[in-house]
Amino acid sequence: MNNILVLSLGNQKDFIASSQLLASLRAEYPKAQIDVLTSEKNRPISEIMNNVTQFHYFNLDLINNIIENPLYSDAFALNHYTEVLYPLCNQSWDKIINYSNDNTSAYLMSAI
Repeated sequence: MNNILVLSLGNQKDFIASSQLLASLRAEYPKAQIDVLTSEKNRPISEIMNNVTQFHYFNLDLINNIIENPLYSDAFALNHYTEVLYPLCNQSWDKIINYSNDNTSAYLMSAI
């Protein structure tokens, strides 16, 4: 197993709890590339987390603000989706784990 992607888009408490999963994955697959897609709000915590090769950040607040504001086209929100997901879609994943288990992460998983 070479490439593993974990989606952890929940709040900071859920993100911290995902560190146990990440440690287990690293123990089981010591040479794997383990990437995590998470919320921008979790960036400060991610800087002290081990066992992750690369973090990808998703700004859910930005997307919600764009969608709720009638001055902006929804295309701006789609542009952010594309910026975040494009590099992930162009990579081959051996395993994708939806730690968040919510609608947003399910939609993102289907896109990847």
